[in-house]
Amino acid sequence: MTTAKTVLVVEDYAELRELFEEILNAAGYLTLTAPDGMAALAAASGHAGTIDVLLTDVVMPNMFGTDLAKELKRVRPELRVLYMSGHANPAIAGGAPLPPDAKLLQKPFMESELLEKLNEVMAEPAQVLR
Repeated sequence: MTTAKTVLVVEDYAELRELFEEILNAAGYLTLTAPDGMAALAAASGHAGTIDVLLTDVVMPNMFGTDLAKELKRVRPELRVLYMSGHANPAIAGGAPLPPDAKLLQKPFMESELLEKLNEVMAEPAQVLR
């Protein structure tokens, strides 16, 4: 019996965060959610199990998704990351530039696109911090 994969969803808009959680739960994923980077770090540190994927918005108040990913990968190097953004170029919108090999979902996206990209990210080996 395989265990469900865990996704940490970090999105500052509550409605989107709840929608992503619903979609992922219906697809069989376990979800942890957070409205920002600091809450995500707390959720991750309070979660004893594995977190397979960080699904994070790039541009958020208090901490960018790229900074959050770096922090989480320090303690969870096996973590895979899937970024989301409603900005054509997140760096121009004030976010840090995405790593060259980053996976990005451009908002708005369909449920099928989210699940397809998530499966793609899960199938790849975790990227080690450089």
